[in-house]
Amino acid sequence: MMSILKKKPRHEVISIRLSEDRLKLLERYQKVLSEQRGREVSLGEAAFLVIEERVEGMDRETARHEMLSTPTASLYRIRKKWESQHTLSAPEWDVLAQYVQIGTEEEAQEPPLLWPAIPSRESYLRLLDAFEAVYQNRKKHAFEARLVLLRKPWRPLHRGSTLR
Repeated sequence: MMSILKKKPRHEVISIRLSEDRLKLLERYQKVLSEQRGREVSLGEAAFLVIEERVEGMDRETARHEMLSTPTASLYRIRKKWESQHTLSAPEWDVLAQYVQIGTEEEAQEPPLLWPAIPSRESYLRLLDAFEAVYQNRKKHAFEARLVLLRKPWRPLHRGSTLR
């Protein structure tokens, strides 16, 4: 008897206020979707589909942000995952690439106790060797023509931030 009375999970309903320009854009998109699907698409369904199309990017950005909130622990987990020969996720590659970029672009040591010294020539060569080893040991060669670490430019960390 209890199973009949169990409630189904509730899905949130949200209301958003759009500017006139955004509303017109959504209405134009609604028309495109209606033509593509061969049926009438409501404005709400069009808005829902806009969000659904962004889910992967939203998840990637959220995971990246969460990892950057505890960078030392995140980099340690990434290293352990790599050492155990597991594939890194896109957000993990993003975080790793961000720290590689920070390490290679830092030009000054300020203040000396908070920022590491400028990497030596040998460090750069070891970094290139590491990337070459990753490239050579990949199991899938889907991206042989290019090594894409990011789809968009990095936003630099604020100088006041520290590793946790």
